[in-house]
Amino acid sequence: MKVLILVGSIPPKCGGAENVAWSHALTLVKSFKDEVHVLTFGEYYGTEKIQGIFVHFLPKRRLLTEYYLTLGQTKIFNIVNSIKPDVIHQHIPQFSGYILRNYPCIKVATIHDGIKEDKILTNLSLYRRLQYLTIRRWLNFRKMDAITTVSKHNAAYMSQRYDKKYNFITIPNGIDVNVFRPISTVKKEKKVLYVGRLLKRKGVHNLVEASKSFPDIKFTFIGKGHLADSIRGDNLEYLGFVDNLTEHYNSASVCVFPSNSENYPLVGLEAMACGTAVISSSIGFSEYISNGDNGIILKSNDSESIALEIHKLMKDKKLMRKLQSNGIRTAKENTWLNIVSKYRDLYLNLMGGKLKNG
Repeated sequence: MKVLILVGSIPPKCGGAENVAWSHALTLVKSFKDEVHVLTFGEYYGTEKIQGIFVHFLPKRRLLTEYYLTLGQTKIFNIVNSIKPDVIHQHIPQFSGYILRNYPCIKVATIHDGIKEDKILTNLSLYRRLQYLTIRRWLNFRKMDAITTVSKHNAAYMSQRYDKKYNFITIPNGIDVNVFRPISTVKKEKKVLYVGRLLKRKGVHNLVEASKSFPDIKFTFIGKGHLADSIRGDNLEYLGFVDNLTEHYNSASVCVFPSNSENYPLVGLEAMACGTAVISSSIGFSEYISNGDNGIILKSNDSESIALEIHKLMKDKKLMRKLQSNGIRTAKENTWLNIVSKYRDLYLNLMGGKLKNG
């Protein structure tokens, strides 16, 4: 199968959705031996083969969208015509997907938004709002053979917002259990870990406040954001970005994710795969956490509720072991092989079970 994935950037300098797109591409190549192409933006115009994936770069420039919607369209069509893909899959609906909306192959779009669309629009100018709605949504959606979301709650929201005009299919994100796994040589510390962006909507300020109730427990924060400067205290540790994230998950007793806004957060699954108990807010995390079975769902993400659940879990070693064991089981159900198999089944169903090139 020839698959072309459209995404704004690729690792190492990219966000969570872009990392998902890259993992998707890698799994198609390594596990299914498909021919995979990625169309993205870089410093130059050209193609590289990276880890078995053909990566086609379009140069970044001023007025990026406007240029490629007009004069630069030829560059995009030249690349795609040379590939002749069976499937074009855009992670986060792209303007390149809009340009290719009539291309004669199967077309799929995946929505990764953690923030509701109406809130996204309030932060855009009128021009960018119209551009977003027409290019990334209305006209783009109409030409898709399938639209997927990574969470059930986002699928329900999008279905309601678009008055059930489209069938939103839920296919969650996955993790690499060869990377995120228990490490027997790393000992558990009396430590609470947070991984993610250091933003108010992630509840970081509430976790910092909750840490004051546990002077003998270290609270470690990994990530970047405008709240980084607020992580100050005798039992607080701020590390920014790290290369050995798996080791940090393994060394923590508990991971806490008290976010107000998520779609399908992978940090919880990553921690669970490493055998670490997870305490989290409901939104997003309840897609895979069952309260009291494989994790703890907070009734509220205020500092008092966070402190109460940390205290309970630290005292209840039996519950801690149960969450650790069941968390590992849950993580193994969400491997990239399982997730990409669902995408691939979707492609084949849309093609009637046959490849046009095969």
